[in-house]
Amino acid sequence: MSGRRHKRPRWDLSPAELERIRRSTAEPIRVGELSRAVLRSPKLAGSMFIAAARAAAAGAREHGAVPWLVQAHRVRRAVPDAAVGVTWHGEEPFLEALRPFLDPESRVLEVGCGGGRIARLIAEGVGELVCTDVSELMLDEARRGLTGVPNVSFQVADALLLDGLGDESFDLVYAHDVFVTFDPHMILVALDSFRRVLTAGGVAVASFYTIDRPEWARQDLDLARRAARRGRFGPSLARPYTSAQIDAWFQLAGFEPIGDRFGEVREGQRHYIAAGRAA
Repeated sequence: MSGRRHKRPRWDLSPAELERIRRSTAEPIRVGELSRAVLRSPKLAGSMFIAAARAAAAGAREHGAVPWLVQAHRVRRAVPDAAVGVTWHGEEPFLEALRPFLDPESRVLEVGCGGGRIARLIAEGVGELVCTDVSELMLDEARRGLTGVPNVSFQVADALLLDGLGDESFDLVYAHDVFVTFDPHMILVALDSFRRVLTAGGVAVASFYTIDRPEWARQDLDLARRAARRGRFGPSLARPYTSAQIDAWFQLAGFEPIGDRFGEVREGQRHYIAAGRAA
């Protein structure tokens, strides 16, 4: 294998480059493409072959790890030095909700960092940032994008239990676009883990999909009908909730609500961003 260093991923793509990625990632996942994507990730081959084997039984779209593997392959096929996640949306409303809680002395945990699209924008404003993800592939992308940023570290961790992260060891925990495919029990146990790793008075911020507004509810009904026709209600389908449900989960997990906002609507985004302080 060549010792050539990878270029730092680019987030500032041209409209033409973004359109190439959009077209590439919109295609259905094919078995041959899945195999090529796995083979081109030698560092992750073992874990990705396990993920691919599981996906073969359940359907590639219904296994959480595999779609991100294929998307990373497609993004690089369209624009070789593009950052994975460059076409995802909703970060600006989330950052607006997060910024009031950033502090240059704080220790911060990101759950589900993906390719680092949020981390790269806040790292300089905090004392220490620990980026976690369940996917080694995504952590590798984040490492590439945050090369040379001294106060950032990376760790594999499942969002539900946050194993390996100490009790009361963070001042702020946040998760963007992580809970959108979680069922209620998963969200509740994840928030419980957020509470465990936060110091007293620490803050948790997370985004969710919601059907609070009539147009969002109609949109989700249409998505559900299409999923029913395909026979697919797996983890790749976003789970929408109401703000009242979300606020109740925060309180049950031991948080005092301290702020919320609805994210802007863009290309189907319908975020509800909730913040709570550990009691």
